[in-house]
Amino acid sequence: MCHKSRRQQAPSKDVLEHVKGRFDGGAKPSSQGGSMLLISLFVIIVMALLGLTLNRLLSASTSSIIYEVYGLRALNAARAGMDAKLALAFPISGAASCSATGGPTDFTSIPGLEGCQASAQCRQLNVIDGSISRTLYKFSSTGICMGGDIVASRTVQVDGL
Repeated sequence: MCHKSRRQQAPSKDVLEHVKGRFDGGAKPSSQGGSMLLISLFVIIVMALLGLTLNRLLSASTSSIIYEVYGLRALNAARAGMDAKLALAFPISGAASCSATGGPTDFTSIPGLEGCQASAQCRQLNVIDGSISRTLYKFSSTGICMGGDIVASRTVQVDGL
């Protein structure tokens, strides 16, 4: 048997272009330029929105901390005002009385309580317990701290018999 050898011919240029088109997605580089621009624009917009959202969250967190600090300072001012009023109402020597006067306490010279003041009041009530008459003292103190446009106020109350 005689074998006829078949000589393979080199593929034509059209065939090579067709095969090449299958492996590179079939699109020519000039037609891919616009889609890359759209993808990068989309990524930039998403990153900008994410940055704005994080900025807003951090800003809200910062202002929350500021209000918390001023609230704590106001509470400490109210407690200090209460201590001063209790010391006037119940002296170490002498009778207890709400008649001792003491105006609003200003804490501008005390570190940590700058811009704070306290106002304390005392009320005296007569209470009858069976056959015994007792005096009930009701104290209330309000501390106010101001800083810029922030105003924080806290009130504490104490009853004493």
